[in-house]
Amino acid sequence: MKENKSKKGLASKIGAIIILVIAAFAFIYVPGMTQSAANSGIEVYGSYDGEEITNENGSYFMAALQQAYANAEANGQEIKNDNFHKLLSSAFNQTVLNMAFTSEVEKTKYVPTDKEITERMVQYISSQTDDPATFVASMSNNDKNNLYDAAKTELIYNRYVEDYFGNQAGLYGVKSSSAEADFVKNMNVYQRSFDMVSFAKDSYPESELLAFANKNPDLFVKHDLSAITADDEASLKSILDQINKNEITFEDAVSNLSTKRTTEDNGKFKNNFKYQLKVILTSEDDLNTVTNLKAGELSGVVKTASGYAIFRGDGANVPADFADETMLDTVNTYMITYEAGLIEDYFINLAQDFATDAVALGFDAAAEKYAVTPVKVGPFPINYGNSAMFSYLPTEAALSSATSSDEFFNTAFGLGENEISSPMVFGDYIVVLKLLAEEQGEPVDDFTYMYYTAMIDQYEIRNSVLNSDKVENKVLDVYFKQLFANMPTNE
Repeated sequence: MKENKSKKGLASKIGAIIILVIAAFAFIYVPGMTQSAANSGIEVYGSYDGEEITNENGSYFMAALQQAYANAEANGQEIKNDNFHKLLSSAFNQTVLNMAFTSEVEKTKYVPTDKEITERMVQYISSQTDDPATFVASMSNNDKNNLYDAAKTELIYNRYVEDYFGNQAGLYGVKSSSAEADFVKNMNVYQRSFDMVSFAKDSYPESELLAFANKNPDLFVKHDLSAITADDEASLKSILDQINKNEITFEDAVSNLSTKRTTEDNGKFKNNFKYQLKVILTSEDDLNTVTNLKAGELSGVVKTASGYAIFRGDGANVPADFADETMLDTVNTYMITYEAGLIEDYFINLAQDFATDAVALGFDAAAEKYAVTPVKVGPFPINYGNSAMFSYLPTEAALSSATSSDEFFNTAFGLGENEISSPMVFGDYIVVLKLLAEEQGEPVDDFTYMYYTAMIDQYEIRNSVLNSDKVENKVLDVYFKQLFANMPTNE
């Protein structure tokens, strides 16, 4: 029994952070900016299940917009055109959720009683004043009717929320087994710490760049070329015929007829290393023709990756000078783009050599030999996705993509005492781990568990509704329409 009371108390605390519930009574205060949204005429911001969502006065959308505005002001935000879109989106999303939840509740035939509605109205009035009688006397009949409708709407909305998530008294809600809860809470208890070294792919040595370049010098030959480009073959054939008949010069064709795609305005070809031409020219025969053009010689019409072109040789080919640092930068760029596998293989082999030596020499001695710095990481649990419910994984850059890696957790938590892992690739790093210790963390406390499971449940149901095919969202269209309509003119 004590445990049940404790859980009810926690449920009451959790109820305070339920994010789906909003008060629907903000219509009493109409800020200037939301009023301008109403004064702009009736706009359709989208629909749910074929029912339009508009800014008509008295609509749920306007109440939600006013609530979003009030919340923003309470948080010290200044509402301007550039962030008003967020308020509109918030109001639209809340309206869609209300329509979806209300639709589901209506299927159950639930209707709030007059007593329930009156009690909710009294709760609201009591929260606004110490003198309810005077407050009610000051309300117009229209305000009273609106308050009644708002209380009814909120009760229907909250009926759905409470049926799924429970209420502040710990009643209702989808139940989960205590064994499941205990299992999740204890996921934070079993933790491990490790020694780690990492090899960054961007530290590929210059000696390896030179070795590759010297084996493939043709890739880095620079070709002096100009080109006339077009989207279709027929137009270039016509241009080539005119050039051959001296009816037009190559330069005039560049100036007046070329799309200048992949060329400068004067027709000079931009991507003129051979490895770049290999990407642009789709045929090996055309590549050989273009790269062997003599000065003044035309290629004929050739197919390119983005259309068609006529190439002209403008000068002699320039062999690569690999003693030039700029050329080595070019080789590096090429390898990162086209030979990433070679770079990765190099570091995997290097990391494997390190792991072998770490077994024989010791982890620290091997790190010194390979000029890498070992770091201690952890302790941390198996926290796939780096959930805030559990202890976080380390913030080292080398592990930034490891948080969602099966290989990482299987390897790290499968190592024996002092065992050293095989190399693992995570983004731009290759990592080797050594198990240091198994440690005891604290189990997740009840409040944290209930907080995050409630957040996860609500996130999922919110996304399910808002991403439904029943939703048509025109908020951005209306926002820009109103923004441009209100822009000052130069007249």
